[in-house]
Amino acid sequence: MVQTIEKTGKKWKGMKLWGVFIMLGGAVLVATQNGTLSMIGIALALLGIGVIAYANIGAWWNHG
Repeated sequence: MVQTIEKTGKKWKGMKLWGVFIMLGGAVLVATQNGTLSMIGIALALLGIGVIAYANIGAWWNHG
């Protein structure tokens, strides 16, 4: 049997996890608040998506 070793490091996985938490926190603010807090929620959700994208690109770039 051929065993494949996962190449993605813990750093990138941790960054993806933080991105998910940030994105979900922003989504909760958007869903439960209105006004200024809703706008902050949108910014947080977009930031979380950006962190996830950065982590995915970083994992790909460094580990192939």
